[in-house]
Amino acid sequence: MESIFTRTYHYRERENKNNLENYLIEIFAFCLEKDKEFRKNCFTEIGFIENNDLSIKTQSAHTGLGRPDVEIKNSNSLLLIECKIESTERKNQLNDYLKILKKSDQEHKWLIYLTKYYETKNLKIENTNIIYKNYKWWDIYNIIGKQHGPIKKQLKI
Repeated sequence: MESIFTRTYHYRERENKNNLENYLIEIFAFCLEKDKEFRKNCFTEIGFIENNDLSIKTQSAHTGLGRPDVEIKNSNSLLLIECKIESTERKNQLNDYLKILKKSDQEHKWLIYLTKYYETKNLKIENTNIIYKNYKWWDIYNIIGKQHGPIKKQLKI
């Protein structure tokens, strides 16, 4: 059975390796997956329409295009989230993720860039059905709200 602990174990502390960002990604994805209220509030903010065949994955590899931190998919929608804390976008990272979305046959597509500070990006998203949005972790903090369980409470810290 998967838990928040099994999801984060492979990011355990190692010499010369800071995995704070990966821990946060796994906890964030876990909260989206397990907490219906939190998921509903996040999806409402983004505009993502949830249905019964929802899949939430982290670090899904796309050959030659990278690994979006969070990939949320259902029968007609695809949402990619790239999360940053103190690091910066690798060269062409968001443009590579746009390529993943353009290749997808999903009807509705989103790319979210979630950072510690707003980082305005000038992405060319012309003539597509892709929605691009910037969010800060502070926005996630505000979505959590006052009613929350112990895992969300830790995410809010």
